Amino acid sequence: MPGALWPRFVLMAVCVVAAAADLAALLAESVPPSPLMTSSRCRAMLFAAVRGPDANSKLATFLAYHDECVIPPNPLPVPPELAVLVVTGAGCLLLYALTPYVIILRRGLVRIDRMPELSRELSRLARTAGVRVRFLADPLNPGIGGLAFGHVGARRVVLNRGLLALARTDRPAFRAIVLHELAHVRGGDLDVSYLTVILWRVFVGVLLLPLLLLFHDKVDGVDRSPLGGAGFWGQLIALAAVVLLNHNAVLRERELFADVRAAHWNGSGKPLLAVLTAAETAQGGGERGASDRHTPWGWPRLRRLLAFHPVPAARRRAIADPAVALAPSVWQCFGVGLTIGLTWAPVLKKVSLGLAHLGVPPAMRSFPLEAMTALPAAVVPAGAVVTLGVWRTLLARQGPRPLARSQSFGVAVGAGMTAAGLLTDQDAFLGPYIFRLPLPTRVAWWGLLTLLSCACVLWTALAALAWRPALRGSRSARIVSLLGSSLGAAVFGLVLSWAFSLRVEVDTLGLPPRAFLRRSLHGAAPLLSLFPGRTVTVTLLALLAAFPLAGLACAAVVRLRGRGGGGAG
Repeated sequence: MPGALWPRFVLMAVCVVAAAADLAALLAESVPPSPLMTSSRCRAMLFAAVRGPDANSKLATFLAYHDECVIPPNPLPVPPELAVLVVTGAGCLLLYALTPYVIILRRGLVRIDRMPELSRELSRLARTAGVRVRFLADPLNPGIGGLAFGHVGARRVVLNRGLLALARTDRPAFRAIVLHELAHVRGGDLDVSYLTVILWRVFVGVLLLPLLLLFHDKVDGVDRSPLGGAGFWGQLIALAAVVLLNHNAVLRERELFADVRAAHWNGSGKPLLAVLTAAETAQGGGERGASDRHTPWGWPRLRRLLAFHPVPAARRRAIADPAVALAPSVWQCFGVGLTIGLTWAPVLKKVSLGLAHLGVPPAMRSFPLEAMTALPAAVVPAGAVVTLGVWRTLLARQGPRPLARSQSFGVAVGAGMTAAGLLTDQDAFLGPYIFRLPLPTRVAWWGLLTLLSCACVLWTALAALAWRPALRGSRSARIVSLLGSSLGAAVFGLVLSWAFSLRVEVDTLGLPPRAFLRRSLHGAAPLLSLFPGRTVTVTLLALLAAFPLAGLACAAVVRLRGRGGGGAG
C-alpha cells in the first residue's frame, strides 16, 4: 500500500505558506498608509457601510470593492505574499542542491573499491533491491549503521566503519542493514525526507525567528495588528507544532516502510529483528519499552511522538504485521483536521490579497474562484492523508466493525478543525470572515464540518470495502487504492470548499444557528456552482457513484471465478 509521506510533506508546505502569509502581512503593515486610505472619501464610505441594519452586508461589499481604502500600497514589483514564498522556496531548493555535497565533505566519505569481495556482495544486494547506487564508506564513524542520500540519478549509500566490520562477523545482520538503506532508495523517500528536514529548518530560520524577533511588538494587541494579538501567536504556535509533528511523522514512517521492504527482500524478518533487539538491549530499552506499555499518558509516549526514529518495538510490529503498524491513528487524523483549520482561512485570505495586488478586478475575485485556487494546496493533501489511511486499514485488515473504525477518523478530523477554531482568532482576523459569529452559530458551524468529514470518510470506506474482495492478493491493489484515495481527497476538497463558501455567506447575512442549519440543508447550489457548467458536475457525481459500483462488480466476478474453479477441481 502506498504511504502518506508526500501528502504529509505537502501539509507541512501548506503550514509554511500560512506562516509566510503572516510574515508578508506584517511586512505590508509596516508600509505607511497611502493618502487615499486616510482620505475623507474612504472614511465616509466606511462610516456609511457600518451603519444600518444590513451593516454586515454593506461592510463586506465595501471591503471587496474598495481595495484602495483597505490595502496599503505595495513597494515591491510582486505581491508581498509571492515575494516571501519565492525567497522561502529558493532557500529550500538551494539547501536541497547542496546537502549531498555537504554530507560528503563533512563526514570525509571515501569510495569502497579496495575490497573486491565486499563490493561483489554489495552489487548483489543492489540488484536484489533493483536500484543503482554508489556505495561510500565512513571510516571515522564506529557506529553500526548507514545512510542513504543523494539526488535523483546520483543516489549514494554510506556504510559506517562499524557496519563494514560487521560484514566479517555477522553477514546476515550486515545484509539486513544494507537492504534497509537500499529500501530507502527503492521506496523513493529520500527526496521527501530531505525536503522535509530542509522545510523545517527554513520554517524555523526564515519564518519563525523573524516573526518572533522582528514583529513581537506589533502583535501584542488586537488594535495594532490585523492578525489579531493572541490569536496570531496561538496560530503561530499551533502551526509550528503541526510542522514539527508532520516532520517527525515523515521521518518515522519512512523507517517503518524501509523495514518492511527490507524484510521482504531478505525472505525473512529475523535478521533485521535480531539487529533491532540487539540495539534495544544495548540502549537498555527493553525494560523501558515494557513499562511504557502500561503508561497511557506521560513523557514516554510524548517522547515517541517527538522522536525522529520509531522505537524498536514499533519497528518489530511493522515487520511482523505491516497493516497494524502502518495504519493511521486517530491522533494523526486530528492533526490533519488541525492543519486544515489553521491553514485554510489564512491561505484563502492571502489568495484574495494576492489577486488584489495583481490588479484582478473585484468582480472577478469571487469566493468560489479563490476557494478553487487554494483547494489543491490546502485540503486535497490533508484529505489524501486520511483517505490513504482508510484504504490501507480496510484493505490490509479484516477486523470487526470497519466502518466504525473509519468513522473515528472523520470525527477526529472534525475535532481538529474545531480545535483550530478555538486556538486561533481566525474567525475575526485571519480568514475571509469579517465578523465573529455568536458561539451557538460557531458550534453549529463546527458540527457541520465534523458531519462533512464523516461523510467524506464514509464514502472512502464504502469504496474500499467494495473493492476489497477483488483486490485481495492482486497486483492492482496499489493502483486502485491510489485512485480511490485521490477521489476521496477530491471529495474532501469539494465538500469543504462548499462549507467554507457557506460560512462566508452566513457571516455576511448574520444568520442565527437554526437558520444556519436550515440554509445548510438547502445549500447544494453553492457546491454545484463551484464548477462552470452542469456537465462537469454531473460527470464528477457519476464518477463518485460508479467507482464503488465498479468495485462491487469486480468482486462479483472474482467470486464467480472462484466458484467456477472450485467446481472444476
